[in-house]
Amino acid sequence: MFKKVKIPFYFQIIFIFLLIVQISSCTCISVNIPIFPEEKPLREYKISGEGKYKILLVDISGIILSGEAESFTSLIKKKNMAKYIREVLDKAKKDKKVKAVVLKINSPGGTVTASDLVYREILKFKKETGIPVYAAMLDLATSGALYLAMACDKVYASPTTITGSIGVIFQNIDLTGLLDKIGIKDRTVKSGDKKDMGSPLRKMTDEEIAIMKEITLEMYNKFINVIADSRKKMSREDILKLADGRILSSKKALENGLIDGIEYLDDVLEEAKKNAGLKEAKVVTYNRPGAYEPNIYSMPSGGYGSKDILKLLKEEILHLSTSSGFMYIWKYGADIH
Repeated sequence: MFKKVKIPFYFQIIFIFLLIVQISSCTCISVNIPIFPEEKPLREYKISGEGKYKILLVDISGIILSGEAESFTSLIKKKNMAKYIREVLDKAKKDKKVKAVVLKINSPGGTVTASDLVYREILKFKKETGIPVYAAMLDLATSGALYLAMACDKVYASPTTITGSIGVIFQNIDLTGLLDKIGIKDRTVKSGDKKDMGSPLRKMTDEEIAIMKEITLEMYNKFINVIADSRKKMSREDILKLADGRILSSKKALENGLIDGIEYLDDVLEEAKKNAGLKEAKVVTYNRPGAYEPNIYSMPSGGYGSKDILKLLKEEILHLSTSSGFMYIWKYGADIH
């Protein structure tokens, strides 16, 4: 008898867990249990080098979000990147010894809003201080990560970087067939027929799909304009040829003018120092007390909090956290990352 069951029991448990969280996120009931310690102010840490002046190394890794998850169902704390970048750059503004900023980027992208907020913060910092900002892409700098890199004075990728994925995604699934099979009915109460548009609990109408496409196109055009503002040598037609969502190697990105060069992170730091007219300088970073940053390739531990006991749920929660809303993200890069 059990051999005829098409959906394994553990898949049903995972599905029900995710469904409950999905439905709960649309209701007025919320559970907010603080399971992470309160953040402490950023402190400066020296990574390498000597001298009076400083090159600030800023870590942009993981999914780019404008909100933090600290609830019962969000067991892995996700950094509010917009808040973090503003805090870092505000601190750098007050230090007259900071002569350049290098963004160490390793991200598949994130939400449209968060990517745009970080982009704006970088532009604002440059305008107010005159301090140059460099982007140094590592493994991954796709979609929203590429978007925010366009605010930098120079954009460099490592020889093995994957970038590109220019575009917008609003991911939606239709669970109505599965719900019918397992006997679950949707009883959503709403004030208008489109109030729950995008819900996986019912099919979207043609009109609703058209509305989603219109917003997606608007966000897409904003992405194209950001690249056009940064890449002066690329025509709009050149950009559009790459803007179908495809990913690019660093070599292809350079050939098409999307980046300024292919350099390792330590070479970018050296160039930042040279362009600032410095013979020597300290490479510093800002972290929370207790974060581990022994060299330029380390990722700070503060603000991520991924523990062994949580790893079994990491993939499901990651999918949940990035499955709703308009995203500048390479979704499959998020899975790998």
